Amino acid sequence: VMNPGFTLDNYMTFLTSSRYLRVLYRTVKIALIATVFALVMGYPISYKIARTRSSLERKICVSIVLTSFLSSILVRLFSWRIILGRTGLINQVLDLLGFSGLHSFLRTETAVTTGLVSFLVPFVVLALVGVIDKIDPELEKAAKCLGANEITTFFKVTLPLSMPGILAASLLSYCLGMSAFIIPLMLGGDVIKLLANVIYDQT
Repeated sequence: VMNPGFTLDNYMTFLTSSRYLRVLYRTVKIALIATVFALVMGYPISYKIARTRSSLERKICVSIVLTSFLSSILVRLFSWRIILGRTGLINQVLDLLGFSGLHSFLRTETAVTTGLVSFLVPFVVLALVGVIDKIDPELEKAAKCLGANEITTFFKVTLPLSMPGILAASLLSYCLGMSAFIIPLMLGGDVIKLLANVIYDQT
């Protein structure tokens, strides 16, 4: 029964419940880890697309990234369930390497994080491509002419100039991670629940 008037009781219940605080901590942690991995994986792809000189090759790369938005998230999650399952691809590889004992990776934080990363990478790529594309390549060439190697040029020139895109991609990815529902439902089951799943259970 809901109180008809304004009340802060529900907030107090949430902040004083160890169960809800554990779910909040898990959600923040998984969303943060997934965001970091999505940035690490998405940045090189974005850089490759932005620095591709061929217009046709760039369109093909962007089309491949956009293809992920055309496929159903449920189809991709069922694929991950097969890969991470007890008789999935990972366990088959481990068995070939001599690791005995099949173990299901489903219903773990690793499974939820993996599914979340695969979902976030396309968003990161699209958020970064435009920013990196606006960075003048002559600045990188100038740094190299002055004696900077590839690593120094990246950390001193490219990375700072692409920081606005990184911040935008991070914010977008983190918000999507914090509000994820179907991914933890499919890969985490009733063991690994995030905030959206707990909210759904309470309705």
